Amino acid sequence: MGKRNFYFAIVYTFLFCAQSMVAQQAVWEYFLNYPSGASAISCDGNDVWCWNNRMVKFNRVTGKMTFWDEESYIDDWALNGKPLVVVDANGIKWISTKTELIRFDGSKWTHYNYYTSGMHNAPIYSLAVDAKGNKWVGTSDQLVRYNDTTWTTYTQTDSGVSLKNIFALCVDVDGSLLVGTGSGLIRFYDNKWDVFTTANSGLPDNTILKIKLDSQGAKYIVTPKGLVKYNGISWQSFPSTSSYFNAGSNYSIVVDKESNVWIGTDLNLHKVSENFDTTFTYTNSNLPLGQIYDLSVDESNTIWMASDKGIVHYDGVTWETRPVNDNGLPSDYISCLAVDSSNTVWIGTNGGVAKIKGNIWESYPLSAYGAVGDAAYAIAVDAQKNVWVGGLGLFKYDAIHDTLIKISIPTYSINSIAFDKKGTKWLSASGDGLVKYNDTTCELLTTSNSGIPSNNVLL
Repeated sequence: MGKRNFYFAIVYTFLFCAQSMVAQQAVWEYFLNYPSGASAISCDGNDVWCWNNRMVKFNRVTGKMTFWDEESYIDDWALNGKPLVVVDANGIKWISTKTELIRFDGSKWTHYNYYTSGMHNAPIYSLAVDAKGNKWVGTSDQLVRYNDTTWTTYTQTDSGVSLKNIFALCVDVDGSLLVGTGSGLIRFYDNKWDVFTTANSGLPDNTILKIKLDSQGAKYIVTPKGLVKYNGISWQSFPSTSSYFNAGSNYSIVVDKESNVWIGTDLNLHKVSENFDTTFTYTNSNLPLGQIYDLSVDESNTIWMASDKGIVHYDGVTWETRPVNDNGLPSDYISCLAVDSSNTVWIGTNGGVAKIKGNIWESYPLSAYGAVGDAAYAIAVDAQKNVWVGGLGLFKYDAIHDTLIKISIPTYSINSIAFDKKGTKWLSASGDGLVKYNDTTCELLTTSNSGIPSNNVLL
């Protein structure tokens, strides 16, 4: 546990005990450090979901980041495989790890493994959800379907085709399941199995590593010898991509809305179109130096990357990297703390406001709500249980809509907040004087128009 978490645990315990007004033995709560990177990513409307030993949601409009810790599970993906995240039509998140399928509905975690499902105790390589809500899991020795009630397994014995090393799964536009194995591409539909290999198709290799569809339903298939496209009639190869998929490399693939193929490798991001390739590196772009583990594309055609530096997105012009910070804190520098009536802890940092209740962390960068910067200098809770935040401006938390509302007063740097019995807000304006705000009018009191001896006011 880092020094910052040690300091926070002390302050949190003090505030909790002081609020309860009960003399008791102090309770220490420890917060585990998490990596700042992300290992899997999936876009779902305005939300981007990723995994870094816990579930993380990033709202691409507000910049708000929410964390759910799953304390009963320690992900060993870094040693034993890469996790996958898929969001189904009902908003349920499905995470595959080395040997488990995990269901997360926003509050409850459910684990399915060898002991609680029909899956073998075998490595999981791929995951997909079809339009009927079936969850398809590809492992080293079987294909598994779960329809929320029944587990169905398919092996070579009962299917008549090789279903070993299922590295890729993709649901086609007609509802058929495309299965990428170590010995060919398989189409499964209406209990029929069609097999494509180098002998009867345009595949350059029988090992199928990834499968993605474009908006027209064309299939983009990754093999160790490069990328190929199949439109249902003809095959097209992209020989220049063969070097992207060297053995031992970590890579990912996504197809954008303009049918450009994006390939993430250990250090680079490649854009492949019909006529040319573009390679982005940390030297010729603002792509951070580090591994790209997963790719996704949102409704506005922005490319999102899960990397060991955090969440990275590129809209064709601008690059932005947002670390998935330890414990959901936007910054290591903590400037203020407060506990509201529901025992939610609010933390002000240089990077915005964070709150924690139970094992759920949420963060709010103030710039997303109208401030010039993100820093929060003061947090206070009034008699009506409203949470107020001071930074480069004054903000009130709207619990119904889970958002911060910027108060229409002159932009002061608010360092502290206090309330009188009438509900008037008194704000220290960082050397500018004292601000009096009563929800309708705002007045700045200084040495020139009041009896305060200094414009540096501490409340």
